[in-house]
Amino acid sequence: MPLVSVIMSVYNGAQYLKKTIESVLNSRGVELEFIIINDGSTDNSSKIIREFEEIHSQIKLIDQENTGLTMALISGCQKAQGKFIARIDAGDLCNPDRFLIQVDSLNNNPDIVLLGSYVNFIDINDHIFPSPYPNPPLSDKALKKKLELENTFA
Repeated sequence: MPLVSVIMSVYNGAQYLKKTIESVLNSRGVELEFIIINDGSTDNSSKIIREFEEIHSQIKLIDQENTGLTMALISGCQKAQGKFIARIDAGDLCNPDRFLIQVDSLNNNPDIVLLGSYVNFIDINDHIFPSPYPNPPLSDKALKKKLELENTFA
């Protein structure tokens, strides 16, 4: 199974960080490295990440001044060693089979270069909201048209 590099940038995400990190670490069926960029947080984000890093060798912390999401993610991608790069944000929860399913899809469809997934939006009590994307584009043409207006990849 190829290595998956999971990249996450954090800026003052301490409130939800533990649940997000645990959800990635509970992934099944893949080998992963988890690169977390602490993008100048002023809360306890760095402390929380360091506590996980001491226990889990797959976590690699990059502590840096705040550069914004895009630059932080570029920094993380430059350190990535995996065949595939996956993204997650602080506050997101990862299905344990997410990366396994995505890696299988990419390995079985070598012409695919970008892969999204279905998402559920949840509140602070993990209650699921109705999807803001009830009808995702299903054809190449529909996707291209939708991408002219918004990012449909989650």
